[in-house]
Amino acid sequence: MQPDYPPDALRRRVRGLVVLRVLVSEQGLPLEIEVVVRASGGLTEAAEKAVRQWTFEPAVWRGVAVRTWLPVRIPFEAVAFATPTPLPAAEPSRTEPAASPLPAGEPTVPPVPPSSAPAPIEPSPVPSAARRPDVPRPVPPEPPAGDIGSRRGVYRTRRFARIAIAPDQARIWIDGRYVGIANDWDDRGGGLPLDFDRKGPHSLHAELPGYRSIEAEIDVADSAGSDLVAVEELLERSDRLAFPRLARPVAATRGPLALSISRPDALVAVNGTPFGSASDFPAAAPLVLPGPAVHELTISAPGAPVRTLRIAVGSAAPAGIVQIRISFDTR
Repeated sequence: MQPDYPPDALRRRVRGLVVLRVLVSEQGLPLEIEVVVRASGGLTEAAEKAVRQWTFEPAVWRGVAVRTWLPVRIPFEAVAFATPTPLPAAEPSRTEPAASPLPAGEPTVPPVPPSSAPAPIEPSPVPSAARRPDVPRPVPPEPPAGDIGSRRGVYRTRRFARIAIAPDQARIWIDGRYVGIANDWDDRGGGLPLDFDRKGPHSLHAELPGYRSIEAEIDVADSAGSDLVAVEELLERSDRLAFPRLARPVAATRGPLALSISRPDALVAVNGTPFGSASDFPAAAPLVLPGPAVHELTISAPGAPVRTLRIAVGSAAPAGIVQIRISFDTR
């Protein structure tokens, strides 16, 4: 069954991604649920309620059903659910046991008597930097309006654009890819100029709930008069709708990002996708974020408030590895 989308959240177009860890029994029933990534507007509670009624395909090892932890991602897209999401199947790893804590998203099997089952199973280690999954694209806080938008000007530049669109919370798409809000790319107060690594025309789409969307063209050519062009546009208000306000990015990088977290059991998610333990991304093996884009990092630890950070990635950022330090209060 699909979660019941909270009516008020659906009306206000509240989006979010809920990530859970579910302990699945040998019979495929959810025994315990841990929240890895929360969402506002009652979405987390709706996801937990639905998952408690799910039946999973249990993990099997050597023909024997075993208990295991399973990661579950439930996106809420601010549209009514149409079809059920297929239930994921759990498959535990088959390596030798170890005493180290287990990262989120990896299956575990509790010890069982030797007389009734094989030796305990330990998950494979966290992927190395060479085998880490690709960072997913950032997700806009509201779904696109879907209209073409009113056509505006053509802007020419050799490399960069300063997005001076009002309101500065306007959501920005470049060539159909969401990259953040206008405030992220205004080249001032922590914002970067938006960079283009491909010559030729690029489409810009800007929208915000309660405003009419716009379309513009940014033409990148060596013959342009400047390396930087200001895209100055104004979205016209059409209605009074609420929307989440996004804060400035806390850091800017050309891609490499190292994490220094006080809690060894802290977990990191990027744009809603779990990436394992935050301790897996020191300066010697940083997380590499693609750009230009503003990514949302979520750092969570049991019993502590979830930290959500926005990180800007662009070629105009300072060179070198940027390090994020977070100290969780252990009192």
